[in-house]
Amino acid sequence: MAESILAADTATHSARSHVSVAAIAWRNLWRNKRRTWLMISGIVFAGFLVILINSIQRGAFDMMIDITARFYSGHVQIQHPAFLDEPRMDRTVKNAAARVADLRLRREFTAVAPRAQAFALVAASSATSNTDPPATGALVIGVDPQLEFAAIRHSIDAGRYLAEPGDAYVGSLLAQNLRAGVGEELAILGNSEDGSVAAMVVTIAGTFDTGQAEVDRSQMHVHLDEFQEAFGLPDQVHRIALTLAGPSTAEAQAARLTDPESVGVPWQKLLPDIEQMARLKYQSSYMIYALLMVLVIFGVVNAFIMTTFERTPEFGMLKAVGMRPGAIIRMMSLEALWMAAIGILVTLAITGTLTGILSVTGFSFGEAYTEMVGDSFMMPDRLYPTFGYRAALEFSVAMLIAIQVAALIPTVRLRRLNVVDALRSAE
Repeated sequence: MAESILAADTATHSARSHVSVAAIAWRNLWRNKRRTWLMISGIVFAGFLVILINSIQRGAFDMMIDITARFYSGHVQIQHPAFLDEPRMDRTVKNAAARVADLRLRREFTAVAPRAQAFALVAASSATSNTDPPATGALVIGVDPQLEFAAIRHSIDAGRYLAEPGDAYVGSLLAQNLRAGVGEELAILGNSEDGSVAAMVVTIAGTFDTGQAEVDRSQMHVHLDEFQEAFGLPDQVHRIALTLAGPSTAEAQAARLTDPESVGVPWQKLLPDIEQMARLKYQSSYMIYALLMVLVIFGVVNAFIMTTFERTPEFGMLKAVGMRPGAIIRMMSLEALWMAAIGILVTLAITGTLTGILSVTGFSFGEAYTEMVGDSFMMPDRLYPTFGYRAALEFSVAMLIAIQVAALIPTVRLRRLNVVDALRSAE
């Protein structure tokens, strides 16, 4: 019984000791408010730059990825499991109509576009030139004009997009190579799924100019149902392209769409160059973040070294009344913890509020940028930052650990502190 009471008293005394040390550390932090706020300001400044730059960078990359995905590929595509590596005619998604209808009912997808494609030989039935009309290879894409979201449909150079049966929408450079214009007929010859000859006759309803020569000289759109009939693909497509509210959930959605007969492919695999560039940009940014962290840590180390020397008499008195060096070091560590916690909370409050406002209102690139780039590349005139949760977490953890280590460096001398010399230095 006596041992239990003694153990309880010891635990209570230990708890009270920890509470009192924490309270003393908090009071000590505000004994020199100017120095404390200067150190907190350094933490806030570094965190503000790190998180805000990361948020702007995330917003810029999300915008770039979103624009690129909406240009043609979508954020996610449903394909035959082997189609991405080797796009063959027989590698299709079956029961396409039912799947498209089901996907259109799901709120997470903002657009659902079924597509079928084939490389074929295209020739004009007549040409503006007196010489025989040439034939050239092209990627013929069957689309549903009511569902197609690709930005190509809005890049009209002449005429209009697909509307009537038998319409074709052709790249401007491809039309030039074919020496054909709006209203002229094109003959398409290719191979159907079973290897037989597939033939189509279409009329150019319009031409498009995206500013990308490789697209404008190689692609043309036709009606999906006419493509399926000509190439022997009843109720089959090669891709179902999907768009989301944003690119961040693409991988998760792709995983949900995968089944034994088809796979969901996120934009990271559809646009590997964009994904790799984003990774490189993020990695290079970490060098700037690390430099800011080092500068702040050096400031904290310097401040704690000054504090240790200024409070030498105080530490001597604490040792004289029986306080152990470990308790003094723990008190200093708690002071650093309080300071880091305040700095991080202030940083998150400022950056979170500012980023939240900018994510709604955005900020303009300027009229000169809009006039020079906006119309040509379908870029928006405002950027909307996306709060960098990962950057905020990494900054908070790194700063807490770094400041704790920085606070311990100057306190090593406390273990060798002579009480008499420390008290005498106060005179």
